[in-house]
Amino acid sequence: GSPCLLEAVSEHNRAVTSLLIEAGVDPNQVDKNGNTALHIFLLHDRHFMSFLMSQAMKSLLDKVDSRILNKNGKTALDLALARRSTDAVLVFLEAGWRDYDNEKFQILALHYASKQGLMNDVSILISKGVPVNVKDKFDKTALHLSCERGHSDVANALIKAKADVNCQDKVCSK
Repeated sequence: GSPCLLEAVSEHNRAVTSLLIEAGVDPNQVDKNGNTALHIFLLHDRHFMSFLMSQAMKSLLDKVDSRILNKNGKTALDLALARRSTDAVLVFLEAGWRDYDNEKFQILALHYASKQGLMNDVSILISKGVPVNVKDKFDKTALHLSCERGHSDVANALIKAKADVNCQDKVCSK
């Protein structure tokens, strides 16, 4: 059988999902494929960010074991990375999830941390050797993002780590 929470998430029933979360449902229950509700949510809900940002989901993230692997060996964070969901990864960062040994996470996390001014995360990622000149789909580097938001401490750390100060994004290079 499948737990109620997973059924509600599978059916995209956000009202029931919220009700179950508020009632204290165990968020680490898995289905026959080893997926938690968060795995299913990230796999099947095309408009998942609005719900992920909801208060109910944020309270659930505090209780979720971020290390749970489904039968394909993927965590919920792996699924967010595969979807290139920068917003989901940022929500996970803010919830305290860290996977500094995952290369995709490192690169995306450096971009998000730079954009949000999360100096501690930027420092950790730089110390792990994360390449600072990797570009996103808009050809923006972490330095672009920190400069856009006015995070001078982050920009300074990236420059000290040899970020290319002359790099142009797609908008500026045309």
